[in-house]
Amino acid sequence: MSSSRSRPTAGTYDESNYYVRISQVIGRALRQPEACHFEDEALNTATLFVRAPNARFESIIDGLKQELSLYAVDDDNPGGSVAIRVRTRKDPLPSIPIKPYLQGTLSLPQYQLGQAELASEEAKIRSMAQQLFGSEFLLAPGARTVQSISLKGEDDRYRYEQIASAMKRRNGEYLRRRIQILNRHCVHLLNPSLFTGPAYDQWSCSGSTAQAQLAERAAAVIEQFQATVELVPNEIAGEKDWLPGAHQPTSAELVSFNNATHEKYARSAFRPEELEFARTLDNLNEGVWLRNPVRGEGYGIPLPVKVGTSSAFYPDFIWWANDQVFAIDPTGAHLFEAKVRGKLLSLDTPTVVLVAKGKIEADWSTAEEQDGYTVVRARKGRQPTPEHYPDLKTALHRIAGLSIENE
Repeated sequence: MSSSRSRPTAGTYDESNYYVRISQVIGRALRQPEACHFEDEALNTATLFVRAPNARFESIIDGLKQELSLYAVDDDNPGGSVAIRVRTRKDPLPSIPIKPYLQGTLSLPQYQLGQAELASEEAKIRSMAQQLFGSEFLLAPGARTVQSISLKGEDDRYRYEQIASAMKRRNGEYLRRRIQILNRHCVHLLNPSLFTGPAYDQWSCSGSTAQAQLAERAAAVIEQFQATVELVPNEIAGEKDWLPGAHQPTSAELVSFNNATHEKYARSAFRPEELEFARTLDNLNEGVWLRNPVRGEGYGIPLPVKVGTSSAFYPDFIWWANDQVFAIDPTGAHLFEAKVRGKLLSLDTPTVVLVAKGKIEADWSTAEEQDGYTVVRARKGRQPTPEHYPDLKTALHRIAGLSIENE
């Protein structure tokens, strides 16, 4: 994908499952500050390489073309502007199927977020709807930027002015939208009629006292939701179980494994530490394991509490061993505490396990000792506790409950 722009930019690389993400990256390249035009056309061009999974390849490209249709040039629109040219590799690499003897034998239950105990918060929302805000609490000063453009070649001048009030929004819609931003599933549990009433029919400015109080009410709703919502099995016909599919390589360099669900995986599917983990797991000769795809066709578990911007958990590896299934996520020690609090879900199947290199203390601080590996696994009715092992091989044996003789 090439983009003409009046400032030189190095080639960048991105991987995405959604065309909006790609168009945002292109927009950043096009909107660089202090742009100027160069005589050498190569200096006016930015090239972005975007990798997309095969299962969604066509839909992503179609969405991207539609998004950029005002100024895109592609194989189907050769007469358009030259600002952006979309080039696609129409023949993705051949997919690698699951080993024949494993097809139809491996599955995992799918989950969804269920109900939450929100009756007390719903009562507070209804009560707030009846308490009109004073006019002074609905207003807030706004600001605008005024640009003076010089016709004499001098630098443009910017001036910031305060205006009478900021943009207004209906209170009920603002409250509902705040809850939706924090957790989409939560807002679906609330009857839309909750966001109607005298106070919610008022309009308030951005930055006003009214909107600050509405934001506090939204935060309280989400706190109660996160404390009480449960993961429940997905009982929708056709969606109860997840079955692994073919592996779609995104690079020609492949790595072979003996005990994986697929004979080979693309080298690009692993970071260096993940490849080390995969080889150690494969060399155990215990059970069968899968490199879980990132989103797309991968196995994902919805999160009651967002971790960063993630609302679902896609473990890096799934391991069927010793009549159990483990969802294992190797991670950096600096991310361990956040993942323990948000992603260490207590499920019947699979058992969620987090692994980090080095020693992590019970308070989730990183010890000076960097040898060995730390394991934390979800156990019902028990607080998560870090377990330290001298090496990754021993850690994996302990995770699956394998005997020492098997080492």
